[in-house]
Amino acid sequence: MNTGGEKLHPNELRLAFKAVRGLFTTLKKHRSPGQQAADALARVQTLYLPTRIGHLFRSMDIVFVDDAGYADRIRNLGRPFLVDLSECWLTGGENHVDTVKLLPQRLRPLMLSAVVQETLEDRSRDTIVLHTVADKLKYQISSRPFAQVLYCYC
Repeated sequence: MNTGGEKLHPNELRLAFKAVRGLFTTLKKHRSPGQQAADALARVQTLYLPTRIGHLFRSMDIVFVDDAGYADRIRNLGRPFLVDLSECWLTGGENHVDTVKLLPQRLRPLMLSAVVQETLEDRSRDTIVLHTVADKLKYQISSRPFAQVLYCYC
């Protein structure tokens, strides 16, 4: 409410990152086989989290990038993206997908893989997929244009 929907001041953003770190660190610490994260957040009605654009949004309105392959190709989804959790000092080999899933479902950001569906166009299905450099070279050397160029120079 204090920000009025505006971009956070750098000091406010740093505090938000610390709060996110504290939230997930606490959820990890109190996680036990019989206890769920929902118990720890039972009284929380609305959770606000920082986004990549420096605003606070309701956690359910944010998209978490759980598949980096999509993130490289999608720039504007019409929804804010959760800040990279490594900016909140949540690093050290942690799986950020598992970290976000510590939140109860009702407070959890949407997963990008659940929001986006990838489909290939019909003409893309016929395209040859080359995985290695050797495959690419083999394809080029055995291609008709390459053979024609060699024939012209001989």
